[in-house]
Amino acid sequence: MQRTTVSFLYNLEGMVDGLSVIDFPGIDDGDKGTLLSRQLLCISQLIVFVIDYKRWETDASFKWIQFFKNLGVPILICLSHADKLYASTCIGEDGTEICSKDHAKRIIQQELEKVKEKLMPLPNWQMGYYSFCQDKDSSLNCDQGRQALSDVGILSCNDVGAWIEKELREYLKEEGIAERLKFFLASESRKRESSSMSVENLQEDIIQAQVNDEDKIEGWHQIPFKACEAILLLRDASFGFRTSFHNLLAELHIPTDLKQSLKDQARYDGHDYEFATEKAIDWWMANIGKSWEPFFNIIKKCEPETARKIEMKLKD
Repeated sequence: MQRTTVSFLYNLEGMVDGLSVIDFPGIDDGDKGTLLSRQLLCISQLIVFVIDYKRWETDASFKWIQFFKNLGVPILICLSHADKLYASTCIGEDGTEICSKDHAKRIIQQELEKVKEKLMPLPNWQMGYYSFCQDKDSSLNCDQGRQALSDVGILSCNDVGAWIEKELREYLKEEGIAERLKFFLASESRKRESSSMSVENLQEDIIQAQVNDEDKIEGWHQIPFKACEAILLLRDASFGFRTSFHNLLAELHIPTDLKQSLKDQARYDGHDYEFATEKAIDWWMANIGKSWEPFFNIIKKCEPETARKIEMKLKD
């Protein structure tokens, strides 16, 4: 079945121990699998219903809303593609905003209240406008554009994850699963942040630091760095985050209690232990080392070939 809405949700399957995700694409279109969908939804403990913000008034949508009301479980209704609503009401043809953020926020809230009056969500439901992705050529398809959407109350995948974590704790009393989900969401968020960086930009920063501080620093080895920058370089050099994780913790001299906590986090992280590794490097920088040279000595002990690749990259 084609998955067209929230890819983030599908990635949860198998990544967060104890959390299962069932996908029902197109149920609001009246697919042939409606009967099976109803049977499976009856045993679901949390439901995220994603529907185009323009299609909530269809007969199929109203039928599903009524069906959900009979289930009694917490439901999140995501009125998706809301970036188009924002663009059509708050952005001019030249791509500039035609009203203030406060005015745009009021417009979005007023539209949402109209929908709520018609759908009459239950007290344990949550409803909002969401934008999970933007058209490639949209002026909103950038960090600044997504921030503008957030500023006027249009939500994102992060908010879906926060709602699931909240309901796991408060409604289902599943603290363990909620905590694992929390680690996974934090990991994904940090990866998105670091993915906006590039090795080339980091090289430029290092060169600039040498120029600005050449009286104090002899070569790039002595330049301070951030943990996210180290992760970027390790990833670019194909460092074995999973295979070398335990050796790296030992070489970083992580305290026993923190080491156990990081190992727990690593088990929750389905993408090669990067988030836990970054936390370990953060601790090392705050307590032991602050520059590239001692860090490279550690990497050389864990993976000599990776250290060589990084060093060559930074010297280029």
